[in-house]
Amino acid sequence: MNTPHLPPHQKIPIFQLSIVFISIILILQMWLLTGSLDAYLAGDRQIVLPAAAASGLCVLICGWLLKAATDNEE
Repeated sequence: MNTPHLPPHQKIPIFQLSIVFISIILILQMWLLTGSLDAYLAGDRQIVLPAAAASGLCVLICGWLLKAATDNEE
């Protein structure tokens, strides 16, 4: 893929912003885990599959952001 080459001083903010978004998504994923585990232990078994799907989506988004951030670093 033809990506424009950015000067080094423009790469750092892009990488930092990606790390901020990844951190926010991971915090939300931990919140999702604790909420779904609490609901599961309370007897609500219907929450497990949607929570697993949302967690998988968080992993995919974080992976995509990390790949995009490291592609801009090169």
